[in-house]
Amino acid sequence: MNDIVVSDAGPLIALGTSGLLPQLETLFRFIYIPPAVEHEVLCDLSRPGAPEIKEALLTGFIKRKKTNDKQALKALTKLLGPGEAEALALAGELGVDIIINGKKGRRVAKSRGITPRGTGAIFIKMKQKGVINSVAPVLEILRSNGYRISPQLCQEILALCGEDSSPT
Repeated sequence: MNDIVVSDAGPLIALGTSGLLPQLETLFRFIYIPPAVEHEVLCDLSRPGAPEIKEALLTGFIKRKKTNDKQALKALTKLLGPGEAEALALAGELGVDIIINGKKGRRVAKSRGITPRGTGAIFIKMKQKGVINSVAPVLEILRSNGYRISPQLCQEILALCGEDSSPT
């Protein structure tokens, strides 16, 4: 993984909700987010993850950055929502990976030569680096806070981490 990435809203919300947003500093020097993503994650500070994301912006770990690639942004806006479109345009402009969960956004990223990383991949990397001991409790925190993650994806993540992926 690169030391700088761009992130879409969903992964930031998941990491903020799970309490792992500060630990991202063990994987990345900092994270860029475009204005539409900032608006999406901070439009309601009572939502899970929002206070943690606001704090990361205040400390400078998450940095606001607007894309200058208007042509890419225009094309991406026809395919994706505002946050995903701005984030992908920015990642392409900077030549860095993107943290993004949506299937369509990941597919578009790959088609543009941008490496997409999902929240699950971040959790796996955190476990590999010893930042967290287990992924299962993190996934449970997300589910209990209403974060949508398929049971199949949970099982895949747990299996890749060497954790019991049998249903409980």
